[in-house]
Amino acid sequence: MVVFDDHVRRLCSSAGNQRALGIHAAVQPVAKRFGRLGREMSSKYKCLVNGLPLMPPLSGVGRMVFELCRRVFHPDGAWTPLYYYGYYSRNLLNLEPQGEAGKNCKGRIMKSTIDLLRSNYALKRAARMAVNALAALPRRGNDALLYWEPNHVMLEALEAKHNVLTIHDLSCLLHPRWHPRERLDFFNAHFLKGVKKADVIVTVSDVIRCEILESLPVCEDRVFYVHNGVDHEIFRPLPEYDLANFRARANLPERYVLCVGSLEPRKNLTALLNAWLSLPECVINERKLLLISNAGWENEEIMRKINKGKGSVLLRTDVPTSELPYYYNLAELFVYVSLYEGFGLPPVEAMACGAPVLASDIQAHREVLGDAAWYVEPNSATKIAECLEAMLTAAPGKERPARKCLERASLYSWDMAAREYRSVMGKLL
Repeated sequence: MVVFDDHVRRLCSSAGNQRALGIHAAVQPVAKRFGRLGREMSSKYKCLVNGLPLMPPLSGVGRMVFELCRRVFHPDGAWTPLYYYGYYSRNLLNLEPQGEAGKNCKGRIMKSTIDLLRSNYALKRAARMAVNALAALPRRGNDALLYWEPNHVMLEALEAKHNVLTIHDLSCLLHPRWHPRERLDFFNAHFLKGVKKADVIVTVSDVIRCEILESLPVCEDRVFYVHNGVDHEIFRPLPEYDLANFRARANLPERYVLCVGSLEPRKNLTALLNAWLSLPECVINERKLLLISNAGWENEEIMRKINKGKGSVLLRTDVPTSELPYYYNLAELFVYVSLYEGFGLPPVEAMACGAPVLASDIQAHREVLGDAAWYVEPNSATKIAECLEAMLTAAPGKERPARKCLERASLYSWDMAAREYRSVMGKLL
């Protein structure tokens, strides 16, 4: 700034041009602003983020990473991000499909590539090795103060002075039968190394925080929980006119029970489908069971059950986040009978839209959903069927009021979660 100022003064004086001096006076505040901006940018702390969870199809972890990064790394904040996607970038990717009006072609191509990799053990293993090898390549300017790993396992090649690890649950450790072999091989080879490397571990509920302290060699003062959030500008009760238009455009049935989640063993969809198909005809003839899901694994039995549904079970894939609120709003009931969760984002989003929720009676759901949901024993298809029938045939006014669902969902927001993450990161400075 001083150099700029003196240089312009010399030019103006030598020319003896009063007009030029006036221009100098006008330019000076702008120069000061840019000088201040340069100092602010240089004073920001660099945070290295593993952005691979943002690759399509977007899972619950990917949604969390996207929503938090939008808020933690805002322009006026103390941190500037450097994302690793197999290459380094300062840009936050959004590769999710954007609906019929604006398909994300890059995201569709990326998803097709990833689906191919996931279809074969050897390809998946080779892809993980390649990602780790690329991360180890030297890069100019990779002087991050902090490395945030948002997806369970720290990549050993990503280095920073301090390390924050987010663990969403311990299903790979406590329930390995629910996961594909390639994922377990990677987890077993690297997970505990990352736990040891982390200065701070963040998880998504107090239930999982307690599991971490019981199961892993970590001190209590290193482990914190930050609840996931909801974007209440998107997930909210919508006007009847908009809902009617969407129902017609999306060809939705007049009445349906909704479930959102991956086609994988932990989501307990086989028990849900068995329960649904055992309901009296007077119940299932009047409505459909609608499953919204992305790719999963070990789901051959699930697909057989869906096909057995003979039209009473519908499956929709690649539904963009922007359309989910319409599905939630129009649902007669939202059901989520997972065997194990760290937080459980879909039922909270359903509540934010005013939908009644039937959830599995597990610790994480009790913590997150409180008394705003109905609960059922997830290991019994018979009990799930009984609860479904009772709720779908209940007299008006017997269900949980929408007000209670909305109040519970209001406890969670991505803005609050981002503030807590910034607080955790700030303590490492």
